[in-house]
Amino acid sequence: MTKPLLDLRVFKHPMFAIGSLLVGLCFMIILSTMPVLPMYLQTALAFSTLRTGLILLPASALNGVLAPVVGKLFDKFGPKWIVLPGFVLVSIALWMFSTVSLSSTVIFIISVHILMMIGVSMIMMASQTNGLNQFPPQLYTDGTGSWDKNIIPLRSLF
Repeated sequence: MTKPLLDLRVFKHPMFAIGSLLVGLCFMIILSTMPVLPMYLQTALAFSTLRTGLILLPASALNGVLAPVVGKLFDKFGPKWIVLPGFVLVSIALWMFSTVSLSSTVIFIISVHILMMIGVSMIMMASQTNGLNQFPPQLYTDGTGSWDKNIIPLRSLF
């Protein structure tokens, strides 16, 4: 193809490759805790689905609210001073999750989940933005996965 669907040259930029790896790691952390935590709350602690959802809600909402805050911190301090503390927070939270037992309080679970999501927000936003900042303009769409109107005309899809 004259214009490949995914231009793999984006991975020649080391910051983008590292950023992609960090974002992938964060998704693995999220996807490994999100199924297990509700199952634990509903099965082991016999909470209803509503109560489980309300327990998980603060951290998830905070994750969305933190994006612009972390963006401003990124602009002020750079990626290193955002990603490294984020890793510390995630590591502490994952270690604390390993200590959860049947006697753990709901406040403890909510607090640890919030701590983990703060760290994940810090890592994902800063590493993704830093990686994308390394690109020349012609690689923007390949790095972000954005729709490139030159690949497939939209009308040919319908």
